[in-house]
Amino acid sequence: MHPQHADCVAHYVNRAFIIDTFIAASKPLAILTREAVKVPRSIALQPATRHYADLSVWTEQIDEISTSTVAEGLLAGRFDSGLTALDLVEKHPGRLRVEAEIGAIEDVWVLFGRDDANRRNLLP
Repeated sequence: MHPQHADCVAHYVNRAFIIDTFIAASKPLAILTREAVKVPRSIALQPATRHYADLSVWTEQIDEISTSTVAEGLLAGRFDSGLTALDLVEKHPGRLRVEAEIGAIEDVWVLFGRDDANRRNLLP
């Protein structure tokens, strides 16, 4: 569960209702580094991915809002490495190298609605 999930639910109590949940696997993830960087010092990641790998070799860890913004920043040269989709290496040949493969992660998603009458029959 995302670390801010409880805050979100509490903030919108009686204004937004949980109407469904589902589990979906992410794209395969990896730690990628710009090919031009020999010794990476900075890594960007979405905070919920922080414990997917040992990040101790990166002296600077930069929080981003998504793995997609990590990819954008990595390609723009804003940081040395990023925890993002593995397929970025194939999409941008010669620009990135794989430091560590993480694989697909199963995430639990929560769907909110404005009307609790829209609730589906959820499991108890």
